[in-house]
Amino acid sequence: MAGVLFIVAVIGNISAKTYLFQELWQLSVVLLLTMGALFIQQVKPIAYLPYMLAVWSVYPELRRLLDWSFNSYSDTPIMALAPFLVSLTMLIPIIKGYKRLSRVSIGVLATAMFVFVYGLIIGLPQYGAMAAGFDFINYLSPLLIVPYINVSTFHNSARDLWLKSFTSIAALVGIYGIIQYFAIPPWDKFWMIQSEMQSIGHPEPMEVRVFSTLNSPGPAGVYFSFALAVMVMNKKWRAFGVPGLLLVVFALLLTLVRSSWIGLAAMIIAYFMQAKSQNKMKLVTMLAALVIFFQFVLPSLPGSDSITSRFESFGNLSEDTSYQERLAFSTHISQYISANPLGNGLGSTGLSAKLNKNALQDFDNGYLNVFYTFGLPGGLLFIGLLLFLLVYTLKTTNEHKEYRHLAFGTMVAVMFLFLSSNMMSGVGGACIWFLVSMVFMEHKEKVNDENLLRYP
Repeated sequence: MAGVLFIVAVIGNISAKTYLFQELWQLSVVLLLTMGALFIQQVKPIAYLPYMLAVWSVYPELRRLLDWSFNSYSDTPIMALAPFLVSLTMLIPIIKGYKRLSRVSIGVLATAMFVFVYGLIIGLPQYGAMAAGFDFINYLSPLLIVPYINVSTFHNSARDLWLKSFTSIAALVGIYGIIQYFAIPPWDKFWMIQSEMQSIGHPEPMEVRVFSTLNSPGPAGVYFSFALAVMVMNKKWRAFGVPGLLLVVFALLLTLVRSSWIGLAAMIIAYFMQAKSQNKMKLVTMLAALVIFFQFVLPSLPGSDSITSRFESFGNLSEDTSYQERLAFSTHISQYISANPLGNGLGSTGLSAKLNKNALQDFDNGYLNVFYTFGLPGGLLFIGLLLFLLVYTLKTTNEHKEYRHLAFGTMVAVMFLFLSSNMMSGVGGACIWFLVSMVFMEHKEKVNDENLLRYP
């Protein structure tokens, strides 16, 4: 309530300044989405996680619509607060049920908080409260999914509803991405021109790297790859059946994000190694069908040339400009980290770079990004946390092995995806912590109202 009153006060102050009318609209949307989260948690809490994931997925598109409608590009949009505030509402049930937190979830939360606070202390004097604070909340808010799931008292069947909701959102985001590729909407075109992002193609039909409703192709690729892996692993988690799966496949390919393809392959292989023989046969059959689709159907589709050439670049990395630039960047940053082992702190990389002109916005190696930000002490602790989760999701005893296999596959994918970028914050972090948190649901008593288990 204090947070809501603060936002209302800010809106009241800005409304008195007519030249900030666009910011007033953004604040109003943020307030509406936050109040929606509070309402859902009170009325139908089972629908909260799908709602939160939807907000993480579409808020950049809402921002682009507002910018386009006002014909004014905002480099640091207030709309970016929306997923943070929606995610922070999880603190209410977490604080109420903190006694139900398991030792493992407490350890994960405490370790991550120690690393984040260390990065905040280092970053605050260098980059200011805005940049460091933005980075801090960008890391923390997705992580809250783990304790939120851990203290929940939903029945186990809630996990299937959440996972199917996750793939449903991905399918809808994928449909928009395909539309974006063939007929780019004017608001997306406006944003591409104003943002001057050279890596996402040209603002023309069939010349854009699909980013759909997300910020850029990178987050879109990560989102699609995780959703696609979930759809492949279990039929009951698959939204819209085989057509939905093919839509997400095509949208993922149109992002042209190679690291996401590698992460997807790693996740599916990790699942295959643990699955039962019967499930392995189903998986092999499905993958064979997808390969046939790629070999015979994809070449006839518009945009197939760029996708095919992107795949072919895997076999000729020595002449791949992007790969060579990443290699040179990694060498340079490694030398910098050696000279500054305490780290640069939060606010030094990522989206917070928009709030701090001296920060590195594009960081092409997740492992080096962690050490660059948190230094050797915090970096080793953070990477150690990821390795712990990798082992924990592999060896934890759980009567529902399908969720353990899903969480383990997610952590395997994370270890590979970190070779290209750090996706533990923002929408990537929301996807990862959401999938990993499936093994942290320990309370299996049914909720009082069975209707809560129905998707709204």
